[in-house]
Amino acid sequence: MDYINKKEACEILGISLREFERRAPKYMLKRYYPYNKRVAYYDPNEVATMSALCRDRSNYIQLAGLAYSAHLDVMRLERRLDQLVDALGFDLPTMKLDEESVMALYLKAQDALKKNLTPQEVYDWIRTISTLGEEYFFALHRYTREDHPWKPFHQLIIKMLEAAPFEKLTNDPEYKFLYKCLNAVRKAFRDVIIMYTQSKFENLTLTARMFPQIKGDLHETILALMEPTPDS
Repeated sequence: MDYINKKEACEILGISLREFERRAPKYMLKRYYPYNKRVAYYDPNEVATMSALCRDRSNYIQLAGLAYSAHLDVMRLERRLDQLVDALGFDLPTMKLDEESVMALYLKAQDALKKNLTPQEVYDWIRTISTLGEEYFFALHRYTREDHPWKPFHQLIIKMLEAAPFEKLTNDPEYKFLYKCLNAVRKAFRDVIIMYTQSKFENLTLTARMFPQIKGDLHETILALMEPTPDS
């Protein structure tokens, strides 16, 4: 058998002589003295096997680190998803459409317009408004005879956005998340009231006049499909 010296073993292992001396007991490489009783040699097959084991162990450690990092990312995402579900009121029961429930919320929104809201109240309104659909406003119109019963809720959203504590939005992640949710609710609520207006009045021109921002928007395409214009 052809043995290799310490330097050649280091080359196979990819380490320095000093590191080899430090790690030699850990590698448990058997020493051979085929030529000189004072100079140790090594079996190249054993060194190659140990080198492969070291690489595999390094890969396993790296993979374990990546797996743990991925696990932490999943935990963060799950926590954020739970917060989003909670903030947007996805866990809330369907809004009751009896007169007492519908009117109580309507009056509550009008009262909220008259005062400064706490962050908790903003949070509660985000959850509540996100549950409102066209059916709520049809019911509210039936009880109030208002043509645009959604206005207090829309005004409340604008009021909450305008009162946002901008100095905290840049420094406090929770505030930033809260007002991102509020802005998302604003966009979704706009979709609701556009469709409510179109369904109730069946007038594309009126809808476009009330919501000029839909010009050239996806909403315009949707509404055009609902009620084709004379030119189409």
